[in-house]
Amino acid sequence: METIIYITRHGESIANKTGTFTGSTNVPLSELGRKQAQKICEFLEDKNIVAIYSSPLSRAVDTVSPLGEKIGKQVIADDRFIELHFGRWEGKEKSYLSKNDAEFNKWCKFPLLAEPTEGETAKFAAERFIGGMDELVKKHEGKSFVISAHGGIILSVMCGIGYLSENASANDIPRNASVTKLIYRDGKYSVEYYAYEEYLKELKADFKYV
Repeated sequence: METIIYITRHGESIANKTGTFTGSTNVPLSELGRKQAQKICEFLEDKNIVAIYSSPLSRAVDTVSPLGEKIGKQVIADDRFIELHFGRWEGKEKSYLSKNDAEFNKWCKFPLLAEPTEGETAKFAAERFIGGMDELVKKHEGKSFVISAHGGIILSVMCGIGYLSENASANDIPRNASVTKLIYRDGKYSVEYYAYEEYLKELKADFKYV
């Protein structure tokens, strides 16, 4: 029996526009991000979704709220799906960090190998996310559900399930408002597609690793 999980990265946030590193800091969607949320709704509305879960951060919740309204499902916030906490990097502009923090420059090349000062490791984040996802797979066995999350933790999860290696580059981080489709079968996750975004068309955002 197959269980399907659609994992979406939130739409463009105001911090994505300015190049500010946010992590688990709460920032809203930009105007483009809200438009992207409507495109995600259009893409997923016919996928027989039985439940919608999200990081508690507003940019993730608001990305799937239009879908929830369309299909009549409440968006359920779950702390296990929140973005990595990036410690001292949070709230600072990329341009500042690249000049003042060597570990940040490592993160920009190989994000799964870097350890943010006073922050959370990719391995720990992947474990908490996958633990939550495992629980939901059992709850919704044989059905389809959505998790709205963030670029850093999605990348971490893809390594955690064996789809990407720990040497994955920052270019492997899923772009804003992209969707990844996982299939759970016989105790294992497989990836049908990763960071798909063609439905966005002219609404694709510039990629800024935040």
